[in-house]
Amino acid sequence: MRAHDIHMGASIDEKNKVILLTGCIDRNEHSIVLRIKVPSLGQWTIIKAEVNITNEPWTGWQINIGKGSTVATTDGVPDLLMSRHFPKAQFIPEHNAIAFTGGEPVRPGDAILKYTKLDVKRHEIVLAHNRSVPTITEPILDGTFGKNFPNIEVDVPVTLFDSTAETVGILSK
Repeated sequence: MRAHDIHMGASIDEKNKVILLTGCIDRNEHSIVLRIKVPSLGQWTIIKAEVNITNEPWTGWQINIGKGSTVATTDGVPDLLMSRHFPKAQFIPEHNAIAFTGGEPVRPGDAILKYTKLDVKRHEIVLAHNRSVPTITEPILDGTFGKNFPNIEVDVPVTLFDSTAETVGILSK
């Protein structure tokens, strides 16, 4: 399934290499696959928030990172990997995945906030998101959670910002 009207958007500050992503998610039984165009390669900090507009609390979260990107590390330890809601954050290199667990579930109506730093070697970042809920009992820490879910692909509209000036342009619609 391909979506062009999902409420998801990004703002990019190229000077500081920061991508701000916001949106909402209305289903749990699908992988949400985001495609984000980036103007340059290198290390990017991703700050991502989504509102839970499903009827179930999110008890964990997994992000599978597509080809050409991976979590930035120093001596094998992620440079930045955290969530305001899930205190346990783990990078699973063999699956190029991130798992967030522990803490209090993200209730319907609440927003989840996640941070990571990625090494980006292509002009498109692909991130597949899966949420764990009480009615889905698959383990989330092995990097394959949600592998059998159908995909909803979202081409994220991106606005480029100059941190010292006004908006400088639209990268994609």
